[in-house]
Parts: sequence; structure tokens; C-alpha cells
Amino acid sequence: MLSFGKYLAMGASILLLASGCAQKGEETSADSSSVALSTVPAVTLRSDLNTVAQNGGVTLSWSGTNVDSCMASGDWSGGRATSGSATRSNLTSDKTYILTCSGAAGSVSDSVSVTVVAPSTPVVNITANPQSVSFGGSTQLQWSSSNVNTCTASGSWSGSRNTSGSLNRNNLTSERTYILTCSGAGGSASDSVTVSVGAAPPAAPVVTLSANPTSVASGDSTTLSWSSSNADGCTASGDWSGSLGTSGSMARNNLLNNQTYTLTCSGPGGSASDSVSVAVNTQTPAPPTLSFSANPGSVAPGGSTTLSWSSTNAADCTASGDWSGSKGLSGTQAISGLTADSQFMLTCGGAGGSVSRTVNVTYNPDNSACTHIVPNGTYSTAVNSSSYPAGSVVCAESDGQVVFTGSFSPSGYDMRGFVVKSSQEKSLSNGTFERMSFIGGPGCGNTVNTVAGNNTIIRDSAFYGLGGRYLFLAYHASGIQIENAIFRVDGGWGESSGCNEFEPNAALNFYDTNNALCDGCINIDQDPSAGSSSENLGGLGINAHTTNLCFAVEIRNSVDYNGDGFWAGGNGRCNPLYNNSKGNMNFNLSGTATVADSTGRVCNSWNGGVNSVNSKMDSGNCSSSGAGVALNLDKQFLDDPRWRNELCGGFSSRSDGWCSSQMTLSDYVSQ
Repeated sequence: MLSFGKYLAMGASILLLASGCAQKGEETSADSSSVALSTVPAVTLRSDLNTVAQNGGVTLSWSGTNVDSCMASGDWSGGRATSGSATRSNLTSDKTYILTCSGAAGSVSDSVSVTVVAPSTPVVNITANPQSVSFGGSTQLQWSSSNVNTCTASGSWSGSRNTSGSLNRNNLTSERTYILTCSGAGGSASDSVTVSVGAAPPAAPVVTLSANPTSVASGDSTTLSWSSSNADGCTASGDWSGSLGTSGSMARNNLLNNQTYTLTCSGPGGSASDSVSVAVNTQTPAPPTLSFSANPGSVAPGGSTTLSWSSTNAADCTASGDWSGSKGLSGTQAISGLTADSQFMLTCGGAGGSVSRTVNVTYNPDNSACTHIVPNGTYSTAVNSSSYPAGSVVCAESDGQVVFTGSFSPSGYDMRGFVVKSSQEKSLSNGTFERMSFIGGPGCGNTVNTVAGNNTIIRDSAFYGLGGRYLFLAYHASGIQIENAIFRVDGGWGESSGCNEFEPNAALNFYDTNNALCDGCINIDQDPSAGSSSENLGGLGINAHTTNLCFAVEIRNSVDYNGDGFWAGGNGRCNPLYNNSKGNMNFNLSGTATVADSTGRVCNSWNGGVNSVNSKMDSGNCSSSGAGVALNLDKQFLDDPRWRNELCGGFSSRSDGWCSSQMTLSDYVSQ
């Protein structure tokens, strides 16, 4: 736009030029008219936009000619250069910008107008479909908006959202209100929608059913236990029945086959079930076994012993006798302060029945009479007639805990509680030997494990291991008395390499011996590995080789078990007595053997006579049919755990016969 002043200046110039032309005769040059036109001021003002949005901006530019200065007015102000540009921002209403520029020839103005357009108001719309749902149901939100740039969710949802869209809302359990706020140049707007949710349904019942135990033997019992929630009542089915409370327990007895128990409980929220199965073992349960021992088996006044036991196929163990209470299925227990003979019993039971074992611990107050006590340990020194003064009583510190391994030939004094383990022949005479073990000996040749001379008394002792020709031999002796002894031949003459003489090996032999008694002698388990060449009879024998050298000889209350029986033979005259004993009988001697109150499968005599008195011998040429034996065994001696400990692992590798059984020795030999 050209202002009025601009045109006025131009008109003046024109008028001036015209006036000059009208004066004739006056000199007017072309240069003077050109200067007048070039000094007319001029200005041009422009805007890059004539219309803008609210808070928008424009750039103004201008150019003036024949001017020295410019001044802004209208909706801007201040001095301006004669040409330039300027930015106008944050426009909120219509604007008119004026620029007046001045020069030598006057002033001139120009102006420009800018229209500001107000922004549109934001619009938001949100809906839910459906707007009413059942408990746990779902709805879909949908929304749209205009005149906005951003949207934000609040209320029952959150976060930034697109300016339009949809979203599923699931598992609604209470009323929800969803709010959406969107903003743009024209401000912000909100919309909301509320979704109503139906009432929650009643909670579903929960049931738990268990059985203890879940596996039983036939005829045994189990206990069912149950609990429930959100239930009013319960009903049993399967292998039980009837209405039951919502919790409780019940025993189920005498189960004979597999069982399945089901429990269903109901309430406002429906019903629920649980089941449990119980396996019933219809096979015959294995019987329990029990091993029970005491070490040591003999104690001094105030002494102690350790009980040891182990069981299989058992569920519980109970002590009785001189101890009591419930015990573990295996274990050890020290018993101290013993002042008398003690008997300890243990019974272990299981599905297959029960088993009992008894161990006896001997109280040995006679240690007070000991003149010499040998500390526990193993000694290789020789023992002979000069080792201790005549008449001494030499005792082990603890029964069976002192071992001699060297040569052994005591005479003239008594010994008690020792173990003699030597490959050399042992020789005893003129003394009393109690609770002794004589182990090993020469393996072959005409030798013996232990030989007894005159006036030898042996009580409560054991002879086992290799025997040479005999485990025990009394040779041309008198005054031999054995009270309670265990014999077991583990091999002998003919067993080892280089042995070339094959005669019977005996557990015991009274050879041309007088005034001899073996009372309570037990011979067990001849070595099953012995070949036929060794003829391992393992019996309790009497030999008479010279006339009148065998008299007053008796074997009483004795047993040969798994050996080859009792025998008597030789070329001399002998009248032995076998009294109240059990085992086969074999005789080949001059004289008459008396068999009284005894029992055996066979009785044979190849020479001499046999006088059978109230005996029961099943077959043979001296068989009879009397009442037979009535054994009176010393069970406390036989069942002393010391002998099992020694014969079945302590000093022997044998594991057959009695060692493989769970029986006491007294029960074993009484079969």
C-alpha cells in the first residue's frame, strides 16, 4: 500500500517539472528534472503470512529508498533500519504494523495487517460396551477426539493413550470409572464412562483328604484326615460312605486290599472333591530278625558292658529284663554300675511278627580274690609254670579282653577270663581255668590244640579253630573235670597241604584217662569244608588203649550238634558213661558203655556191650525206645554274647551254622 504522503511528494515533483516547462525562455536542463525525481522517499512493508493461528508468528520485511530513518508504529514500535526484517511471535489477536520512513524530500509510510485465527476447542468422547457386566466379566472401551495432540487415562486406568482407539478391560470385580483427558492448542477436554459390575458369586469349596500311612500290610489300618473351606457338608464315597463333617479324621481298620477314598464337599459356591489311595500289601510280610549282644559278657563289681543290637523288618523295639523302654531299630547302650548277674531282653516287632533275644552279663565278684590282674591288651610273652607263684589266681582285667599269642603252658595256679590264640599246642595242668578261650593250633600232624595234664579243671570255656588231631586231649591223666565248654572243630589233621595221615579229628578225647568228667560239653558245626580224607568226625570221644587205664569216665548233659556224634574206642577195657546227652553214639571197645537218659538218631556198637537206660536211639544195633534226654543246659553260659562275638567274627572267619542263625546257642543246640 502507498501512503498519501508518497503520492503528494510525487505530485510536487510533477508540478515542479510542469512549472519549469511552462516558463518559456528560462533555461531548464534535463539534469535538474532528474535530480528532483530521485529524491522522492519511498518505503515497502510486507508480512510472510497474512493469516496465522493463535500464538503463531510472522516475519515482517521492509525496504525504504531516499530515506534516512524509519519508525515503527501500530502493533509494533521503535526505530528501524531503512531496510530489514523482524519476527513477531505469540500472536493472540489481529495486528496492524506501520512503518514511516523519512528523507530529505519528506516522509513516507507503509503498513501491513495480520489476521489471527483462534484455535478450535478440543472434543473427547469415550464409551464402554457393555456398560454393565457380571462379576469377573469384560468390557471394551472405545474413544475418539478432535483438536487435540495428546491423551492421558486416569481413574480405573492410567497412562498415555492414542487420540483414538479401543481397549478390552477384563476380570472386572467391582465398579470401574474410566476417564480420558485430551489436550490441544485450544485447551483440554475430558470424558468418562462408568462400568457397573454385578455381585461376586459365592466362593467355590476347597477339599483336602489324606491318609497315614498310604501303604500298609494286609489287615493293618490307616487314618484318613480331611479339611474343607466354603463348604456346608461333605459326603464320602469310594471305599467309604456316609455324610461327614467339613473336617475330621477316621481310622480305617483291617484293610485287606487296595483302597480309594473320595470326599465331596458342597457349599453355596458349588462342590469340590479330593481322593486318596491306600496300597495294601497282601503278601506275607517278612519276619523280623534281631541280633543282640553284650560286650564284655562278664564284669567285675561296679563294671560296665555295652549292649549292641540291629534288626530288620521291624517297626519298633522294646527292652525288658534289667533294662526297659522303647529302643531304636539298631543301636548301642552302655550299662554301668553292675553289681549282680544281669539279663537283658529285647523284642522287636513288625508286620511279619516279633522276635526276642536275651543276653546275659555275668557278675564276677571273685575278682576280689585275684592275686594278679593282667591289664587288657594282647601279649606275645610265654606263659608257663614259673610265670606266677604257685597257688596264684591270675585274672584278666576285663573278661575276654586279654589275649595271649605266645606259648602257653601254665601249671600250679589258676587263670580266669583270658583268650589264648596261638598256633602252638597249649598245655594245662594242676590248676583251674575259668572263662577261657583256646583258639587255633597246629593244622595237621599228630598234634592237638590243647592238652590237659593231671588235676585240670576247666569251667565256662570254649575250644575252637584248627585242632590238629584233637581240639582237647587228656592223655594218661587223672582228675580232669570240664564244666560247661563249647567245642567247634574248624578243620584239622589232613586239612592242610602236606598232611598225609587221615584219622578222625575229635573235639575232645579222654585218652587212657581216669576220673574224668565232661559236664555240659557242647560240640557244634564240624567244618563243612572238610574232605572225606580228613574224616572230620568232630565228636566227643573216649579212647582206651591199655587195659584198666580207663575208668570213672563220664560225659554228662552234653550235646553233639552237626558233628559226627559221641564215640568210644580202643583196644583196652573201658566202661564209659554217657548220661543225659544228645547225639549219635558209636562204640568200638572192650567193656560196656552205658547210655542213660540220652537221645540220638543212631546207636552202633562194633565191639563190646551197650547198656541203654531210658534212652531213645532211633536206629542201629543198640537202639532203644526210652524217654530219652531231658537237657538241663546252662543257658546263661551258652548265651553269653562273648561266644558269638568270638566264634562268629572276633577270632574266627566261620559264618555258617550257628553263626548264620539269629538263635541263641542254647536254642540252637536244643533243636
